Amino acid sequence: MRYMSLPAKLRALLSLLLREVNQLVKAFWSLTAWGRLLWSGAISYINAAFLKASVSFRQKLQAFLSALLREVSQLATVGVKAFWRLTAWGRLLWSAATSYVISLQPKLQALSSALLREISQLAALGVKAFWRLTAWGRLLWSAVISYIDAFLKALVSFRHVLIVALMASIILSWPQQVQELYADILSPGLASWIQLAFSLLFLIALTASILLLLELKRSNYLDKFGNRRGHIVFRITSIVTVIAPILMLQLGLTAGVTGVMTSDFQAIQQLHAQQVDQDISSVFPIELANETPISVIKLHFIRWASIVLIIFLLAPYPARLIRRYLVGRGGAMSKRPPFASSRFYFTIIAITVLATIVFALPYLVPWLNVLFVVPQYLGALALIILFLALATLHFAALSDLGDRTGYPLVGGLFGLAVTFSFWNLNDNHEVATVLVEPLKWQKVDPSSGTILPHVGLEKKLAGIHLEKGWAALRGGDSRLPYLEEAFADWLQQRPAHAKERFKGRPYPIIIVAAEGGGIFAGAQTALFLARLYDRCPRIAHHLFAISAVSGGSLGAALISSLVKQRTELRQGSGNAAAETCAFNHTTPAGPLEDKVRQMLLDDHLAPLFAAGLFPDFMQRFLPFPITSVDRARALDKSIEQSWEKAMPSTANYFTRPFRDHWAASGDAPMLLLNTASVETGEQIVIAPFEGPGISEREASYVKSFFGRTGFLSRRYDVALSSAVGLSARFPGISPSGYLVERDKGPDGDPLILPTRSVRFVDGGFIDNSGGETALQVAAALYELIAHKNRNPRLSGFGGKPVALPDMAIEFHVLIIGGVGGVTQEQTLRSKAIWGSLSRRDLTELGAPVTALLNSRKQRATSAIQGIHASGVKVRQTSLPWGYINPPLGWKMTPRTLSLIATFIGTPDRCKGDILAVNLTYRLPPEMQQNELALRYIELLERLSNNNCTAHRMIEWVN
Repeated sequence: MRYMSLPAKLRALLSLLLREVNQLVKAFWSLTAWGRLLWSGAISYINAAFLKASVSFRQKLQAFLSALLREVSQLATVGVKAFWRLTAWGRLLWSAATSYVISLQPKLQALSSALLREISQLAALGVKAFWRLTAWGRLLWSAVISYIDAFLKALVSFRHVLIVALMASIILSWPQQVQELYADILSPGLASWIQLAFSLLFLIALTASILLLLELKRSNYLDKFGNRRGHIVFRITSIVTVIAPILMLQLGLTAGVTGVMTSDFQAIQQLHAQQVDQDISSVFPIELANETPISVIKLHFIRWASIVLIIFLLAPYPARLIRRYLVGRGGAMSKRPPFASSRFYFTIIAITVLATIVFALPYLVPWLNVLFVVPQYLGALALIILFLALATLHFAALSDLGDRTGYPLVGGLFGLAVTFSFWNLNDNHEVATVLVEPLKWQKVDPSSGTILPHVGLEKKLAGIHLEKGWAALRGGDSRLPYLEEAFADWLQQRPAHAKERFKGRPYPIIIVAAEGGGIFAGAQTALFLARLYDRCPRIAHHLFAISAVSGGSLGAALISSLVKQRTELRQGSGNAAAETCAFNHTTPAGPLEDKVRQMLLDDHLAPLFAAGLFPDFMQRFLPFPITSVDRARALDKSIEQSWEKAMPSTANYFTRPFRDHWAASGDAPMLLLNTASVETGEQIVIAPFEGPGISEREASYVKSFFGRTGFLSRRYDVALSSAVGLSARFPGISPSGYLVERDKGPDGDPLILPTRSVRFVDGGFIDNSGGETALQVAAALYELIAHKNRNPRLSGFGGKPVALPDMAIEFHVLIIGGVGGVTQEQTLRSKAIWGSLSRRDLTELGAPVTALLNSRKQRATSAIQGIHASGVKVRQTSLPWGYINPPLGWKMTPRTLSLIATFIGTPDRCKGDILAVNLTYRLPPEMQQNELALRYIELLERLSNNNCTAHRMIEWVN
């Protein structure tokens, strides 16, 4: 071929190609006679026309036309005959045409079956001929099969790497709370710079850990696929697994820049800037937190650092460096020592143990409480990445050791953790209790078995009989006050000037229902009530109780503690003049609101992650419990530390017993914190009284936490922080908790008393609105007022008559939360989270989950509707979830808090309820027809309603 001319080479190439094509479709055309004729004709005129180099172009054209006419004539005569006679489906079609009237339907059925049979044979043989009868088809087919096989073997060989990369990618991008953490590290301040530095440092460690795990698996994989394809597949796998977490972090960072504001909300901001109505401007004075120069610098720094890290990881030097470290210079991967025996892995073990000890010491050793701030300095995001990096390295060591020994060490270790959990061997989620009334021990007469001295009112504790001649005693009256008794005592001790102000008209009693939802629910509850207390301190004499759930319990506890602290500072002053109500538009945030903002901006998530990802995670692999490292206690301690920082040199009410928090003579509202029982599905109310406050004749799923019919006897209590934590144990972050009554025996030895085995979870599992308990309380108190001292609730239990003041009483319920709101808002919020994907699209898995969530939401909606239908006066304030989308967690940025503070309502800005009706006509005409403008109007109506709700609350008590 070297000495052939170019035309000769092209003709030879074309001839070779023609032979290949001839073999390719030979099977297709050879099955029918007309196919053979058509194929032979095509071959003949192509040969005659183009492959004879000795003839001229005109002769080629004449030969081509004559051959074509000859083939067409043969096709018209022989081909048609063969078409109808030489094929089974052709003969059936001919016979069907001649006997159409007689046997049309059966002939057509036979025709269709024969036709399908012919088509399937042609398709199968044609594809087979394409891949098998040509050299390049065989090569392509074998290459595809080999690459598919290599990728499948790579999935098996690198499954540990892929699992780690997938988990890291999801965790660093998808959770909304993580996106809020990105927004937090972009905010100004030295603390955010420290958290950013540690986050990037641990991100480098995470990617290096994934690369190391890849290199450990590389030798085993290339031993099986050491060819070129194996190297290509390994390179693709390494690129995907190393870069995926970094790229997904960028997606989460982009979402964090937008933060809680949806696209609708940003468009509405532009509409708001166009309108000039002064009343609307005063109702809706939003000032968006724009990006600061520092935030922009941080954002670009993170993105460029990620690009540099990706380029560095894609270069061959890092992999070679890790490989050289593992095997030494010039060594072979197959002869390297186990990674678990290397000095580097011993260093990783030391770092893991050190981090676990540092994060556990504040709970184990009280005087090392200073270490509690370490997680908050690092930040929750850095802790997540650090845990992923260390877990990847331990994963690599166990996987490498398992490959060498042939034992599934990784699966075995997690199987061991599941076994321990199944048998409750390492359940350390015990709720910390406070022993209020220790047992008293009395010597028993050995001969008669009776107590030697006279005990008076003390009674023998049933079920407690110890050896050595001792018996346990308890106090005589073990019953806690009933709700009616507590209310009557509180009402009796209201100041005289408060009662005098309502002489001749009903005295207003306010009960609040606060919904759950993490830190944002606590923010909307605490901020709204703080504004009321700051502008009108008189409301303390009328707000009797707050029924709260989950995050709303934190907000309720914060405002109740601040009011209690303010009341104690004013005791003895008799400063009634300070209890005036004023509406001043220029008044900044009051003292209570300032303290609330300070405590809500503290990082309650980092301590929870530090305890949960390190000591509490290690607990899963131990066969015995260490209750001090329960991650739920980290949230309790974080709340306590937040109060210490915001209110130094004052009493820390969150560390004190819960039942000591409320006093009938004080101004702090009673806390009704709702939790739920896992075993019974009942709603449990943590309150300083016994029983839910309803008639014994009525059925209710609301049960009391304390008392004889509750779950913890009156000899015990829990700290206020623990009560808040019990109400806010939503899954995945805080575990379910159980109670243990601990005491001391006669010799001072520890004693565990038998208790009812019940576990407690977030109260939002049953009713996330807090409305059911608020309605129960309002109904019980209304029955008390209506029947005075003839309430059947107090008969038969040794209760004394309740003395009520001779005054008219009117009940009001304030609902804080958007449960049961507009369907459009729920749809908008769902789209903001899920986009176009709906859980209903996954019918097998998504439908049950959707039904469970919707039934839970409907339960809360029914509770709110029940309050509206009860006849009491109701006001409701709620946030527009269709336009802002705060995270469900325990960390909030200042931007999110400012948005909630703007929308939650301010009494100074109420322009009258008529504003909510006439907003449409007060906007420019071009804004009244736009769909987005209608949403803007809806938003204004919601904000106007919140403002006027706060205003009406003050009017009720003024």
